[in-house]
Amino acid sequence: MLAAAGAFVLLELLPVNFSYPAFAGILLLNGAGHGAFAAPNRAGVMNSLPARDRGAGGGMNSTS
Repeated sequence: MLAAAGAFVLLELLPVNFSYPAFAGILLLNGAGHGAFAAPNRAGVMNSLPARDRGAGGGMNSTS
């Protein structure tokens, strides 16, 4: 999550006439940060639910 937050800070610091490789690198950092957070977070949410409620929990998780 810190990588994603850092990527947002770097996006804020980009000048108006930014170069594509810098922008692509920041987007890569942002995607990696979100990807590293999403799977463990969803597993934690699903494991905290009773088995009978996991279908609804998965639907709510996908909606958000």
